[in-house]
Amino acid sequence: MVKIAVYIRIRKEDALVVECQKQYFNELMKSKNNCEIVEFYIDVGKYERVENLPEYNRMIKDAETHKFDYIIIKGFRQFGCLTSQKIKMIQKLKEKGVGVYSIAEDIDTLSSRWSSFLIELYLSMENELKRIRK
Repeated sequence: MVKIAVYIRIRKEDALVVECQKQYFNELMKSKNNCEIVEFYIDVGKYERVENLPEYNRMIKDAETHKFDYIIIKGFRQFGCLTSQKIKMIQKLKEKGVGVYSIAEDIDTLSSRWSSFLIELYLSMENELKRIRK
C-alpha cells in the first residue's frame, strides 16, 4: 500500500473550500489502486516564508520519519514559498525516498520527467531573483 500525504494551502479560512479540497483528493485516491491517504496537512493564509507554514513544516518532519511515501499537491505553487526552497526540499525528500506529485503539472518528482521540469523551476527562480532585486 502506497501511503499518501495531501498538502493543501489556501489563502483564507473557509471550511467549505477545505472540505471540497479533501473530497477532491479522496475521490482521486479512490480511483488509484493500492493508495491510501494517511494525513491531510492544511495551511491557511498568505505566507511568504516557509517558517510561517506550520502544517507544511509538520509534514516535512513526518516525511523524514517516512510516515508516507508521497505528498500529493494541486500545484507546485502551493509547495513551499520561494522556488529555491521548493527545489531544495524536493531534493531532500527524494533522498529520503519520498516523492511529490503535482496534479497541475502532472509531475512525479521520482520520475524521469522531473529533470526537465527542474530546468523550468530554475528559470522561474531566476525570474524571482530579478523581481526581488528590483
